[in-house]
Amino acid sequence: MAEALAEGHRLSESVARTICTWTDKLPADCRVAADAILIVAAKSGANVRDLAEVFGGIYTLARPRPGLVPAPEPAVISAVAI
Repeated sequence: MAEALAEGHRLSESVARTICTWTDKLPADCRVAADAILIVAAKSGANVRDLAEVFGGIYTLARPRPGLVPAPEPAVISAVAI
């Protein structure tokens, strides 16, 4: 976010703060990618309403889904030759 602000075009401090507020609601492993997507959208001319719509899609995809069973960890198999 700091780099995008330093570039200074089409990303104001208030928009950057808004993006950070939104992405802080996401799981930690999704935040960097979400920030990047929203920064590119802002630099491309998206206004806050557009960014909110983009974030809505990101939020929907990133949130945990009830009833969805996570994939089990792969089993580690070791063999000892006798």
